[in-house]
Amino acid sequence: MAESHTFYPARRWGGLFHLVLIGLLLLAGGYGLWQASRAESGLAFLGYLVPPLIAGAVLPVMVYRLLSLWRASYTLEQDGIRLRWGLRREEIPADQVEWVRFDTHLNQPLPRPGLTWPGAVVGQRHMADGRVVEYMADRSTDLVVIATSRQLYAISPAQSRDFMLTHQRLTEFGSLAPITQRSVYPNFLLSRFRTDQPARLLLLASGLVSLALLAVVALAVPNTPQVALRFTADGQPGEYAPGVRLFLLPVLNTLFWLADGLLGLFFYRRPDLESLAYLVWGASLVTAGLFLTAAILILSFT
Repeated sequence: MAESHTFYPARRWGGLFHLVLIGLLLLAGGYGLWQASRAESGLAFLGYLVPPLIAGAVLPVMVYRLLSLWRASYTLEQDGIRLRWGLRREEIPADQVEWVRFDTHLNQPLPRPGLTWPGAVVGQRHMADGRVVEYMADRSTDLVVIATSRQLYAISPAQSRDFMLTHQRLTEFGSLAPITQRSVYPNFLLSRFRTDQPARLLLLASGLVSLALLAVVALAVPNTPQVALRFTADGQPGEYAPGVRLFLLPVLNTLFWLADGLLGLFFYRRPDLESLAYLVWGASLVTAGLFLTAAILILSFT
């Protein structure tokens, strides 16, 4: 059995950073929705919607970065090196590795990726010699660089010196059967998705129903100064609220649509969990239909 040693990036501070930011985004988004549900004017309503919309756009990125950091690993084998960061996979045969060094021992400094934060130093940059350096690291210092003829990989094992010593020892043994070179990028999901008609139809249908909900609300609100968001036990309109609050329905539906879409992709990446992805995307379609029905009923009773 081939000898294998797996190293991991430091997760504590990067994970804490992501958790704190995710918590703040959830609090800001929830507070904005709560205040929007109580707003008396259209301008105030739109202002309170800004935090939920920002949270809805940033939260998926932060959750993915947190999961990528938590599941990241660097595996050394006698026959090659396996790198894993989120949906990104790289398997490098031993005979393609030119050298492995600390970044401080390079002849020229590495170009740093643009937007990074603790626990998520990822991305690609071009070197002066034309090669690409790809970052799969939790920090921007104390990096280990793996070089092949076509690309460099900057990684950040927590025990970087042990990583270097282990690689040197395994290299001295030599390799008789190098692993097969393999590169997997997150966009492989899009390739599968383009050929999967049921998945495309589910997401397309939920998207169209969501657009219909937005259109119904947008067309009705200018001519509806007040709407009844509550009804009495006998079905009569109860407390009235400014008509602009009806926009809460498409906003909430959009947040659910984004969450369901991303959760579905998380399941969809594994063939054995593909049925769960269809279930989640189907739930998104049902949710959009319920919101649309609610909007029509509210307008019809107002």
